[in-house]
Amino acid sequence: MSETARAPVAGAELCGGRAERLRYVGYRVWYGLPPMRWRRLDWCRVRRLVFVCTGNICRSPYAEARCRELGLAASSFGIRAGAGTPADATGQRVAAGRGIDLTWHRARAASQVPLERHDLVLCFTPAQARAIRASARAAGAQVSLLGLWCRPIRPHLPDPFGHGPGAFVACFGVIDEALVALHTKVSGASGRPACERPGQPHPESHSRA
Repeated sequence: MSETARAPVAGAELCGGRAERLRYVGYRVWYGLPPMRWRRLDWCRVRRLVFVCTGNICRSPYAEARCRELGLAASSFGIRAGAGTPADATGQRVAAGRGIDLTWHRARAASQVPLERHDLVLCFTPAQARAIRASARAAGAQVSLLGLWCRPIRPHLPDPFGHGPGAFVACFGVIDEALVALHTKVSGASGRPACERPGQPHPESHSRA
């Protein structure tokens, strides 16, 4: 494994500046106040993980690709994505150092990824979760925050765009940790008789550019 892949996850790197640092601390406080509704999920229903960020060029494409590598069906889109935009160049380089190829990725808008009842929609910030909640509810999909499935929890996982390789290394490290935990949850549920799942999902195919 490369040095990039082994680099530690640093909170300072994740914050990317004073505004992001304050937002990060604020969301840590916010998360401790309401019920932990974002973690109360019906795992038996989950057949696909759908990752949602802002532009679908940094966080969500990496999470989608890593999720597929773990053997789970996955997709992604951006709330304000410019459809067809390649993954961020710095993100591509850092991802490659972690064994993930993002050269194939092209950004998708929400309209290009219809949500379904068996989807678990994973957002990177509470604001994104609130923005997608109505459409997810209409489709019967569940919503959570990706950063709640790692330790320490990170309800707000900042966008590394424009902050250099260190921010991408830290962000991707959190995503990897969270996806290991989610893989355990989803895989464990698939083996429970009560779930009565009709079979394992097959990842969507992508043509590589």
